[in-house]
Amino acid sequence: MKVTLETLFEAHPALELLGRQFFAVNKIIPARKLFDQLNAHFVVIAEKQKELLEFYGKKKESGDYDVVDEKKPFYEKELNEFLSTEVEIDWEPVSVDELGDIRLPLAAYELLKFLFVEEQATA
Repeated sequence: MKVTLETLFEAHPALELLGRQFFAVNKIIPARKLFDQLNAHFVVIAEKQKELLEFYGKKKESGDYDVVDEKKPFYEKELNEFLSTEVEIDWEPVSVDELGDIRLPLAAYELLKFLFVEEQATA
């Protein structure tokens, strides 16, 4: 399945919530493989953000960076172009019924729709 880095970036908080859930035993290994793949993409996103912040930003005493107003449009443009990159994830959407008794808030589920289908597929 292909998704954009932007989809993953926006879904990061919901994925963290999903990762703290208890999965049915038969879903633990597939979920682990999914999270390993996603974590690799999150590392790349974080590295790119850091690179852009260091280039367009000004370092504060705390060590963090602030993007100055006149450079913010350039920072946002370059970050958005990067986040529009599609990546391949080895995952076939699964029925939410297959996950067992996992309870996600609606907002988290909406951000994770690319991982799930609402009805179990029939053969």
